[in-house]
Amino acid sequence: MPQTKVLQVNNLVTAFRINKQEYPVLNGISFDVAQNETLCVVGESGCGKSVMTLSVMQLLPANGSVKSGSIKLDGQELLGLRENEMGQIRGNKMGMIFQEPMTCLNPLLTIGYQMTEGLRRHDKGLSKKEAEAAALSYLNQVGVSNPEARLRQYPFQLSGGLRQRVMIAMMMSMRPRLLIADEPTTALDVTIQKQVLLLLAKLKRTMNAGILFITHDLGVVAEIADRVIVLYAGRKVEEGTVRQIFENPQHPYTRGLMAAVPNIAEDTFEIRPIPGSLPNIMEPVGGCSFHPRCKEAIARCKSVIPPLIETSPGHMAACHLVGGQTA
Repeated sequence: MPQTKVLQVNNLVTAFRINKQEYPVLNGISFDVAQNETLCVVGESGCGKSVMTLSVMQLLPANGSVKSGSIKLDGQELLGLRENEMGQIRGNKMGMIFQEPMTCLNPLLTIGYQMTEGLRRHDKGLSKKEAEAAALSYLNQVGVSNPEARLRQYPFQLSGGLRQRVMIAMMMSMRPRLLIADEPTTALDVTIQKQVLLLLAKLKRTMNAGILFITHDLGVVAEIADRVIVLYAGRKVEEGTVRQIFENPQHPYTRGLMAAVPNIAEDTFEIRPIPGSLPNIMEPVGGCSFHPRCKEAIARCKSVIPPLIETSPGHMAACHLVGGQTA
């Protein structure tokens, strides 16, 4: 039985205006997130992962804009909505957890004020006392110790792990259909990271939601992903189930990311970085944007952008070397 698609993104193009000229950052990205599914998006810093989430949330900076494509949440087109309409969807139907909660929580307001403000904004009939009781319940559910005291505290009085739990509790209180997590465990130690990942998995099940999870940590991907998208320079270069990506990576960039992870089982604890760096968006590379760094590049890679080809059911890669294309 096919799963209900919570998010559908089709041919998304996002550009940034720099010195009166527009440069594309996302080039025709398409993907979907199903109910009760975790889709992980991986790639180096600067490949377009965060721009993707900001495009979906329509929270791009002033010089960024979605130029074309479609973004549907539960079948509703989001592109073209007015800001007040998007304001009702954010929080209510989709919520976002950022990498550093300290920059998202207001340092001048207590945790209790910030939690109850969101609850009462989306439920006008909720009294202050009822909102506080709900906030306590959600803090309990995400494992915040002594929640009554936490409501009276300010963000700077909490640890990084507690602040992230507060952010998750705030998002959970809105019961969104789509959870967007932009590297939410990067600044946390491994113990707290594990707790946060388990908590997100629990929320997905209890709320029948879909999760769009942005990360560069392949260990996290292996633990929580159902499907994986690999981004490079604003393009999708590979997509598949977590098993397909880890057991049979098709794109040289994906294999490079795998090789860059140290293998503690080997006698020599060696890190194998991908040579070179991402191309500058102001100086586009012809053909496959990965070819200057690719040891397997052929002549066609320098002039022709490779299409996404399905190499097995549900597994796609954009490379001239897959699907028998070797000429």
